[in-house]
Amino acid sequence: MSETEIPIENTLEIDIKIEKYRSIIIQFINKNKNDLINIYMNHLSQDGYGVLIINIIDIETKQNIDVGYIPLDMLSLELCEKVNERKLQNDNENIIYFLTITPVEEKIIEIDIRNLM
Repeated sequence: MSETEIPIENTLEIDIKIEKYRSIIIQFINKNKNDLINIYMNHLSQDGYGVLIINIIDIETKQNIDVGYIPLDMLSLELCEKVNERKLQNDNENIIYFLTITPVEEKIIEIDIRNLM
């Protein structure tokens, strides 16, 4: 096995963790959808386009989920480009963009606000 190959056991473990953390985030969004919509809409009008951050990196130790808003111009160039690409493809002002941060991945997800109401 080369240095860059990940053993199958580790990839399976990572896949299980990814699914676990994604499930936590989806449950959190569903449970707190009204608050998340309000946070997004308030910041959108005050700060311009951005993403809602859902950070569960310390979920195992602190049992805490952090939420925040970051305007696009404060994101890394790579993340900003990804969000802008998705905005162009969607061509829909009703999409909320989330940056989810877990112990195993960072991922941009998008949800149509009308599906949350």
